[in-house]
Amino acid sequence: MLEHIPDDRKAASEALRVLKPGGFLLISTPNENWRFPYYPIMQPICPTDADVMAAWGHVRRGYTLAELTTLIGLPCQKSATFINPLTVLCHDIAFSKLPALLRELLCLLLSPMTWPSYWLHQPQAQGTETAAAWEKQMTKQSEYARSQASCLSH
Repeated sequence: MLEHIPDDRKAASEALRVLKPGGFLLISTPNENWRFPYYPIMQPICPTDADVMAAWGHVRRGYTLAELTTLIGLPCQKSATFINPLTVLCHDIAFSKLPALLRELLCLLLSPMTWPSYWLHQPQAQGTETAAAWEKQMTKQSEYARSQASCLSH
């Protein structure tokens, strides 16, 4: 989502400000492997990369995991990629300039390859999108408040 926000530093800071200590900030964004279309052979039937970025409201292409970690300012707890080189084919067709019925038919025909590719994709394998999680650390004050609340509830 941060790829849609002009002041991503302010957005990340605000997300962390309102996040409860011990809570997780989850971010999903295109990564350094994202491009549209993914396969150059698809260019004649797809909008340009710039047109897609404008239509989707992206103000930047996306982030590497290192860039996100720097932006958040905390160590990343867990991350995974998705939309791999096989599944991206249906993604490109779905957003192509082909007629809607043809796009649906092509995606249906490719589904025997696409769905197993989603299931078999390993979290750290090459993908065009990244999902990552950061935990806001507990402060001594929030740990004390939590322990007091726990004591009072028993």
